[in-house]
Amino acid sequence: MRARVLGAHGVEVVAGDLGDASSLRAAFAEVDAAFAVTTPFEEGPQAEVEQGRAIVAAAAQAELPHLVLASVASANRSTGVPHFESKERIEEILAQEDLAWTVIAPPYFFDNLLGDLQSIREGWLQLPLPPDRPLQQLARQDLGALVTAVVADRERHVGRRIEAASDAPTPAQMAAALQKVLHRPVEPVQVPLAMVHESSADMRAMWDLINREATTWTSAHCTAPIRTSPGRPSPPGRRATRQSAPMDLSCEQSASMPVPATVPRTDGDGTRVRLA
Repeated sequence: MRARVLGAHGVEVVAGDLGDASSLRAAFAEVDAAFAVTTPFEEGPQAEVEQGRAIVAAAAQAELPHLVLASVASANRSTGVPHFESKERIEEILAQEDLAWTVIAPPYFFDNLLGDLQSIREGWLQLPLPPDRPLQQLARQDLGALVTAVVADRERHVGRRIEAASDAPTPAQMAAALQKVLHRPVEPVQVPLAMVHESSADMRAMWDLINREATTWTSAHCTAPIRTSPGRPSPPGRRATRQSAPMDLSCEQSASMPVPATVPRTDGDGTRVRLA
């Protein structure tokens, strides 16, 4: 369904299998950049590592000009969270290859709320977090804007690991925002961590981390105001693409990030990237 929608908007859709490096190699041929996303939530963290290995190998074989890899904030800190550690391993594999790469590492997604719509309809926002504890989050739409900015200004961002969040609301603030939009009462409910522990060892480790470090989950302070300068031309021999005015990403490294970054949305035509 998603592929058909993209195709209707003029996007060239190609087949690719994260378990098949040859299909990825074909997908990466003659493009300017690829934004690759791996997942541990189908076959586990080790399968995710193999997905990452296939992506990196295919990018190297196709001589991809720029690989933008999705990771997760704090993956490089040996957190003990299984799906953080699998992404850390993929980043290590990536660093060993002679590739032009950028790693983008978001924290929790606002969009995760869509996984429990029934509870929200019933008036409850359920999270294993105290109602007054800030939680750094990123909207997927903002992630798209950030990836577009990185691809449009390749030279500036090659070899960089960027952690970014859109905002850091508390569950109480999130519930208030939902209540305002839905025009019905929504109350934050703190789910006991013991219930999370029973359902998933991976989620248990993640929520234990978030409860310890919810306001300092990411380690880079990045802001992204919109610039109006034109995009860069495609590398010689590569398929021409439309390019947007890139964002001016200004990142300031720090030990913690009590004030989250803001990545504003952009509406221009974007350099084409393929989603793997």
